Amino acid sequence: MKYALRRDDKGNFTLKYDPALRSIELRSPDWLWEYVGQVVCPALLIHGLESDMLAAEVAKTMANSLAFGSTVDVDKAGHSVPGDNPQVFEAAVREFLRGIELRTN
Repeated sequence: MKYALRRDDKGNFTLKYDPALRSIELRSPDWLWEYVGQVVCPALLIHGLESDMLAAEVAKTMANSLAFGSTVDVDKAGHSVPGDNPQVFEAAVREFLRGIELRTN
C-alpha cells in the first residue's frame, strides 16, 4: 500500500494515479492502437478480470496485436493486479520470464 496510496491535502488516503486515466478519452484511446503493433519485444498483458478500465476482449485483442504478446487473466483482481492478487501476478510474471529465458538459450 506504501506505493499505491498517498495523503491528499486533507490528510486522507487516496490512490496514487492520475484521475484523468478514468476519463472517457483515455478509456477508449483509438489513437494508441497504431503503437501497439510497433511493440516487437515479448510482452505480457496481465488483465484483472474485475477491471473496470480494461475489458477482457480488449486485452485479448491488444495481446494478439503484439508481435510476441500474450495475456493472462487474473481472478479476484481489478485494474491493479499486483495490489489485488500479488501471488498470481508474481507467478504470471515468473512464468513469462522463464519462457523468454528458454527461448533465448
